[in-house]
Amino acid sequence: MNRNTKAIIAVLISIIIITAGILIIRESMIQNSKSSQLPPFPPYDFNAGTMRSGNTSANITGSATAVLYSQNNGQGMFLHFYPSPGRFVTVCDKAFYNESAGIANECVNFSSFVVNVHYILNPGNFTEIISIFNRLPQEQQVSMGFNAEFNKIANITLSQGNPNNPVNTTITPEPHNFTENYNLHNSCLFAAAWGSGVNITLNWYSMEGILAGGELTFNGFHASYTSLGLAFSGISILPDSNLTLGEMTASY
Repeated sequence: MNRNTKAIIAVLISIIIITAGILIIRESMIQNSKSSQLPPFPPYDFNAGTMRSGNTSANITGSATAVLYSQNNGQGMFLHFYPSPGRFVTVCDKAFYNESAGIANECVNFSSFVVNVHYILNPGNFTEIISIFNRLPQEQQVSMGFNAEFNKIANITLSQGNPNNPVNTTITPEPHNFTENYNLHNSCLFAAAWGSGVNITLNWYSMEGILAGGELTFNGFHASYTSLGLAFSGISILPDSNLTLGEMTASY
């Protein structure tokens, strides 16, 4: 084997060793990157709980969702708050209960912010307060949605315009065999109240009507319920700051 052949073989061996080293390092970096990313939070890991006061119970089911039920009159209510679907992933969701005091706190952690929900169950009413904490060192815009559904058809009074000088509109559904849907897009809605003896109030006082879209539905065909769905956008939260979005109170 002459000197040139030995040199070529040496170069090829060096290329093989270097290439193998690069592949090993690249694979190690990929694995480290994967291990540093938190997986989506599995809903079944949430420590669901129930608070009770007399014949009224409030079930906390995770992702800022509560189901309220009163055995006295069979009335129930579903409340669900959620950031923009698909944009944010829940990395941790934990609740802390003090049933003797009728209090629960839920902390929903996302990658860049935290949603805190405070639940209060008294003998005559149930309150849910939602706030968002910006974990980033810069201002952050958050879009979100909220659904409230009540298993009874009831009048709804909408408070629109300026919270300091509101314009109230009461919508009364038809008595039977109907489905009514009202488009609330850009309506500057900041509060809504169920009537007909139900006494449920949704108050988004801190957002003062920042609304991307929404709808109000009365359904009398397959189910008798009144539902309100809202989509908020354009809400800016300062760095390392907390913004209380509003509160929902239901009385029976």
